[in-house]
Amino acid sequence: MKEFNEEVKFYTLDVMDTLNLSDKKLIKTARMVKKEDNQITAVFDATSTEDLTHIFCDDVVLLMTHNVKGLCCFHAKVIKFHHSSITFSLLKEIGTIQRRRDVKIKVDHLEINLTLLFRNNQTTTAQLLDISAGGMLFICPQNILMEREDIIYHFEFADKPFDVKAKILRIQDHPKEGRCYGCCFEDLSPDEEAAIRQFVFKLQRIERAK
Repeated sequence: MKEFNEEVKFYTLDVMDTLNLSDKKLIKTARMVKKEDNQITAVFDATSTEDLTHIFCDDVVLLMTHNVKGLCCFHAKVIKFHHSSITFSLLKEIGTIQRRRDVKIKVDHLEINLTLLFRNNQTTTAQLLDISAGGMLFICPQNILMEREDIIYHFEFADKPFDVKAKILRIQDHPKEGRCYGCCFEDLSPDEEAAIRQFVFKLQRIERAK
């Protein structure tokens, strides 16, 4: 399993040592093709070396998604241009962004299985609307659930399926199907979190290919 997702985003370094990306301007998005200890090489589609030299004349904030940690920010500096790729030195890790701001992907009513812990461990099906490594949004027409209720989500999209404990944090109206429920995952192991994140990335690639 790869440590980082391939997508890399570059922001201006207007404000140092802050994870608030609203303080910065998105410069470019690229695809990471190589990572070593404190260096990465990224490829920029349809961009000439001359343009890249102009765009990356200053240090930048580099954003990558780690399969366990979440979104990681680095202070980065160009050390080599080569055609449409650049090698960057990772000078300093600024920090990681909380999982609630992790990559989230919409899903078209994918059927999932739940166990309702407060309902004598009743099992039920639900329809997934979106998911990230930090939580999910779903519809459960057969039951009316409550805020702060604990459920078990049976995650079946990994080589070895596993159970995920989740807590319902919000209830909102769905324009067509009544109530939907937003919940956060709890007590995930690093391997479980990585498996969910890989599933999200897979759905993201499928969506982009459409």
